[in-house]
Amino acid sequence: MTTVWRDRVQGKSKFRLVRWLPRYLRWYWLAVREGFARGRPDPVRRAL
Repeated sequence: MTTVWRDRVQGKSKFRLVRWLPRYLRWYWLAVREGFARGRPDPVRRAL
């Protein structure tokens, strides 16, 4: 797969990582915690 990277020629980025990250991480850790609380599914057993 080919890609083309284009740098910003003018203007200013409105992506505010510092402002956005805490809200994202709150939901990310909630999902991780809930996943561990439910436990992992049993591994698939192979028939020999």
